[in-house]
Amino acid sequence: MTFNKVSTRYYKPENAFEHSMLTRFEKIPTDIYETNEEGARQVAAEMAKIIRNRKQEGNFCTLALTGGSSPRGVYAELVRLHREEGLSFSHVVVFGLYEYYPLAPDAVNSNLNALKSMLLDHVDIDPRNV
Repeated sequence: MTFNKVSTRYYKPENAFEHSMLTRFEKIPTDIYETNEEGARQVAAEMAKIIRNRKQEGNFCTLALTGGSSPRGVYAELVRLHREEGLSFSHVVVFGLYEYYPLAPDAVNSNLNALKSMLLDHVDIDPRNV
């Protein structure tokens, strides 16, 4: 079975009653977006808010990120926010969520190298914070 278009009534309820009916069995708050791009923008906006708040408080923001292909859109949006809206990663510490062992530092299938090419090489993060 393939869905090309899901009715918005299933992910954008019109009122609190519809929302409660759709989420009554949910254990984790979940948002569904019509497109990958819309979801990526929303996730990146939430991350940017946290990064800015932590910096304003004078603290570092610690992120555990993956180098896989799933977050590609989120990373592209974070790079755009950095370039166009001045989102600074100067107070961000990044941990690779997982990595294969053993790998040479320049290995093509390294998740950290993928993370660098998608995000870290395009923002103002201190390399010592990775």
